[in-house]
Amino acid sequence: MKSVSKNNILFAVLTSDKPEKLKRCLRSVNSNSSPHERIVVINTTDNDFASLASSISTEYEFPFHISESNGTPGLGKNSVLDYFQESDQDYLVLIDGDDYLTLDARDEIDQFIETHEFDVLALGETNVLIPDGEISTREWLRSRHFLRQIFKSVSRKELSEVMSLFNELKHYTTGGVPMNRPFIFTKKGADVKFDEELLAAEDSLHNATCLNTDDIDYVVVEDSPIYVYDNTELGRFHLALKDGVNNLADKIYGKLDAIKNR
Repeated sequence: MKSVSKNNILFAVLTSDKPEKLKRCLRSVNSNSSPHERIVVINTTDNDFASLASSISTEYEFPFHISESNGTPGLGKNSVLDYFQESDQDYLVLIDGDDYLTLDARDEIDQFIETHEFDVLALGETNVLIPDGEISTREWLRSRHFLRQIFKSVSRKELSEVMSLFNELKHYTTGGVPMNRPFIFTKKGADVKFDEELLAAEDSLHNATCLNTDDIDYVVVEDSPIYVYDNTELGRFHLALKDGVNNLADKIYGKLDAIKNR
């Protein structure tokens, strides 16, 4: 457990499934925070998992909050933002429950807060966990593992559509990746909400919203891989692709146009 810093931070773990990965996440947050700085937000349509996650949270001495879910990640993230806005903390660190923080993450987080003026701070690149170990996001996007997962969701002839979508999303990101991870929020930054309709790409749409909101100070920090995204299983984006590449892409393009034209 890290000693208390002068920064008043809420470390919020958002979970909807995968209990063993939740335990790993809680261990990583435990090593980067003090007990009064933590919350688990359980956002799921699975009542059995909600009960199990409550028990796991109690076992790891984390308070928990169960929020209403419609099955989309964006509503879950907004429920964390809402919880934070009612809290006494000044900063929110948002962690997905199937991912985890590195051991030295707290030191970097404190440094981000002390050296940057922001309402929303995103990570330009995270590490990605695949079956062979941790690699960078750029390495992951070029890996055979990434292509194998894509081909579990789409046909080879649809791959160009996926890559075109990624290239469009890169217009709103830093570092040549299709998504920068929204990671630290102030109370003002928590007013910028996530899309609650799509099953995937909510972070990319949030990136675009922040960039197109004049009174929001939005910062992307590069080359600080303190967050590890678990991609050992098919993620929400891959599952969303199974409903049709063009269908998902058209919805994302339409939402990006609406953000640009506000």
